[in-house]
Amino acid sequence: MKIMLNLIKQKLKATPVYPLYKNVQAKLFEMNPEKFISDRYEQFYGDSIDFSFPEKLSEKMQLLKIYYYPKCKKVIQASDKYTLHAYLKQRHLNYLAVPYIQVYTQPKDFNLAVLPNEFVLKKTNASGLNLIVKNKNKMSEKNIKKTLAYWFSFNYGKFSQEPHYSQAIDRVICEPFFNNLGNEYRFFMVNGEVGFIQVIVWDWDQRGQSQKVNNEFVIEGHSKHYRLHFNEDWKLYWKDENTPDIEIAKPSNFEQLRKISKHIAKDFPVVRVDFNEINGKTKISELTFTPARGYLQILKQKPELDIELGKKLRVEGNKKK
Repeated sequence: MKIMLNLIKQKLKATPVYPLYKNVQAKLFEMNPEKFISDRYEQFYGDSIDFSFPEKLSEKMQLLKIYYYPKCKKVIQASDKYTLHAYLKQRHLNYLAVPYIQVYTQPKDFNLAVLPNEFVLKKTNASGLNLIVKNKNKMSEKNIKKTLAYWFSFNYGKFSQEPHYSQAIDRVICEPFFNNLGNEYRFFMVNGEVGFIQVIVWDWDQRGQSQKVNNEFVIEGHSKHYRLHFNEDWKLYWKDENTPDIEIAKPSNFEQLRKISKHIAKDFPVVRVDFNEINGKTKISELTFTPARGYLQILKQKPELDIELGKKLRVEGNKKK
């Protein structure tokens, strides 16, 4: 059933109906965020959300998403892939920033001629708006600018119901293309402590659900990947369905990653710190505050973990007055 719904959704995305559907959703969220989230929360978790006396982490994340994050300057800064560099510098962690080549504030600024043969373009205040170019000679500048024009016209925060993204300046960042990418380690931090660690294993030979492949040299969106979740003792909590039997060793620099994550988590009630192995070096690719918009499969599959982590976090000061 789930696979069928995903197939229908993918087909709708290619039709004029989908933007209309997303616009209606965005309007409903804008008119009454609590009502909109209540419906989505019950649909996903199979339980009602208590905005007045939240206990679960999943409930408290929704409150943070509506009332705290859109007003928090640090969240707005750190969730943006460009201004993240300034945040990391302030925290004396600039050595962990992913290097970049160019930053664009409008499509006309893009100049294909000055870029290396391989590069990656990303919308800085969005998720999934990525373009991997493996051979620029197979691309036209005109077509890339069309993609960028769409990205700049698309208010991701509005349509994903994550309003903190809409508070940032629209930009596109150009980063080097890295062939030697290892696993991604995501430390999910709650009230300064590790809640769990999500490991992303990339499968570059398979097409991801949201991915568009125009030709063998161009990939748009996210590649196929598998997600596994561990506790601090590196015991497997849960893995996504259809994930093959993969043995994931605890990273040799685990203590360093944990220390960095706790350092960053001092600034935020909830944050996911995303580490990538790039050419053998650890980098922070992103700080994420509302992963999956707050609808996390691991919390759905492990309700006891949802309650346990919820007890560690207070959100009373972040609720609407």
